[in-house]
Amino acid sequence: MEEKALQDILEKYAYDKPLSPDETQVLLRYLSENREQPALKEFIDKAITEELFDDLGDKTVGDRIYQNVLDKANLIESTSNTQPAAYSFWRVAASVIFILGISWGGYKYYQAGQSLGETTTKSTPVKNLADDALPGTDRAYLKLDNGESILLTPSGTQTLALQGGTRVLKQSGQLSYNVSTSAKSKQATFNTLTIPRGGKFQLILPDGSKVWMNSASSLRFPTAFNGRDRRVVLSGEAYFEVAKSKTLPFIVETNGMEVKVLGTHFNVAAYHDDEIIKTTLLEGSVQVGKNSQKVLLSPGKESTLIKASGTMKVADANLAEALAWKNELFVFKNADIKLVMRQLSRWYDMDVVFKDDVNTQLNGMISRNTNLSGVIKILQLSGGAHFKINGNLITVSESAPEK
Repeated sequence: MEEKALQDILEKYAYDKPLSPDETQVLLRYLSENREQPALKEFIDKAITEELFDDLGDKTVGDRIYQNVLDKANLIESTSNTQPAAYSFWRVAASVIFILGISWGGYKYYQAGQSLGETTTKSTPVKNLADDALPGTDRAYLKLDNGESILLTPSGTQTLALQGGTRVLKQSGQLSYNVSTSAKSKQATFNTLTIPRGGKFQLILPDGSKVWMNSASSLRFPTAFNGRDRRVVLSGEAYFEVAKSKTLPFIVETNGMEVKVLGTHFNVAAYHDDEIIKTTLLEGSVQVGKNSQKVLLSPGKESTLIKASGTMKVADANLAEALAWKNELFVFKNADIKLVMRQLSRWYDMDVVFKDDVNTQLNGMISRNTNLSGVIKILQLSGGAHFKINGNLITVSESAPEK
């Protein structure tokens, strides 16, 4: 049987879409002929080694997913009295194979620089848990210089304010600033764009620099750059595409650290509840400094500042992980579960409680357009942790057999 035809049938099966009589016979015949687990193991290994690129996964990921599937399948088979054992096992197998398809397969598009638009919007969870949470949306609050706060949503086009000769516009889910000639000679006023948990937004600064803001983040900036530099203050995470200027350096202040550039593309992750601050460079050059420490980054490099010790180091960046959020993805490579849960908490506006001292690491690549239940299902395949969603709370405990 052709692999593509099998994949199509399994996809329908995992989504609970009805199969035609012919498709049902084809699937049952294949499953009966390939009841032994090595067939599934080979399929999973192929998904891991061919679809996932080398810097994201390794063979142990496939081994852990496979073992987890066997455990779940054996449990289902031992408790199911209504359906044949082969049906139960391959029901799980079909779902896992399809999950692998949506969580790993789309990564080729990302590396090739192609749009993931169509791929990610189809990444719906296989089945919802009892409770669920929708992914974040374009949502922000703009605080004007006079203290007024304005809720920003993607719909509509409007002029929000006129501040010192600068017109503040919202259009197509993006905030922008139209600076008049007179505004450049006036005293600067300041705005703050705040992204709540479960939100994201795009901003074009007065100099034309573009900023993508992640959830639970804020940026304070002037409505016109009138000084010797272009200085903004960041809390949380943002991706910057800075308009070039040989005379006005662009400076990002965050947690006592400064990132200084003339014109470049870079990402800064500086959440208050993370232990480190990361600056990742894609294009151009940036200088990262704290107190007497200063490092110059070249494209593809990343600086890490450890908050507790104040020490800074530079290493090759994993661009896929650093820019995943901007590309509407979660990308985890041997990621500490606490870091993962902080990301989910911000994006889905959920609280997280650890019932046990869980120290496992998680792997996966998942669309951020997926409901929370779908993300949890995929992460749970890695093993080492059990997740429960109840209202606005995610409880994490050591892996426990399903009942």
